[in-house]
Amino acid sequence: MNVWQLEVFCTVARVKSFSRAARLLHLTQPGVSAQILALEKHFGTRLFRRHAQGVDLTPAGEVAFEYARRILELVEGMEKAVSTTDETRQLTIAATQTVGNYALPCTVWAFKEKNPTCDIRLEIASVADVVAGVQNGKFDVGVLEGCDEAAMKDPDLVVRSITADELVAVVAPDGRWASVEEIEPAELLRMPLLMREPGSGVREAVEQCLTRAGIDPAQLQVVAVMGSNEAIKSAVSAGRGASILSRLAVQRELRTGGLKALRVRGLGPMRFLLIHRRDPLLSGLARRFIRFLTPADLC
Repeated sequence: MNVWQLEVFCTVARVKSFSRAARLLHLTQPGVSAQILALEKHFGTRLFRRHAQGVDLTPAGEVAFEYARRILELVEGMEKAVSTTDETRQLTIAATQTVGNYALPCTVWAFKEKNPTCDIRLEIASVADVVAGVQNGKFDVGVLEGCDEAAMKDPDLVVRSITADELVAVVAPDGRWASVEEIEPAELLRMPLLMREPGSGVREAVEQCLTRAGIDPAQLQVVAVMGSNEAIKSAVSAGRGASILSRLAVQRELRTGGLKALRVRGLGPMRFLLIHRRDPLLSGLARRFIRFLTPADLC
């Protein structure tokens, strides 16, 4: 029996479903079943009753759940106490621009409120720099958008998909496409586009989603390349062209009417990934932040 098995067990108990717990924990359903089976073998009794709607705790499972919940609270308390020492109270997070500027700040603030003695540093970097920084230990954790998990071959890296956001075509509110709510992917080929630089998280996400939709990204009419989402939004608002961005990145402008977002049929979502080293010495503070960020969505 180990702490991870107890975390899996408590998640299943709370959501009353092996499949939902698997999605929340980013495991396969057989993986969840294997962890629960190992616990049931340890105790020599069934912990769940299976039925068509999901699962419920058996009387033995109810007892085990109360103890498991308390054990996990003690483990978290122990990690929190250890992480208040000078050696482990710093947490360094790296993120790509969209998630780092628009999603993570409120998450970091909420985590800081729960851990007031920790020192948190958030850096904005490219996908390549985030990955390299996590690999060499410069960053404790990385959060990025657009990078395919299969592209990260390092067996020492743990990669978790934590949430997703809609990619939208962004246009000026009084421009040619302002009266349209949804477009076909092929319509993007007729738009003068302002895009992020190659290698940026959002550019990679856009190109991957376009490829899945059957469109060659090389056919896009890219009239300007800009190094920040803010520069792109200003240029689009001024009528200099259109762009493809995460809805998260333009939510303020959509509320104020400064930009118009068009759904692109079949484009698919942009996923946000959490990465960290598969390191037995990963600090308790980093482990707590990872648990804080998953399986809950970014705000």
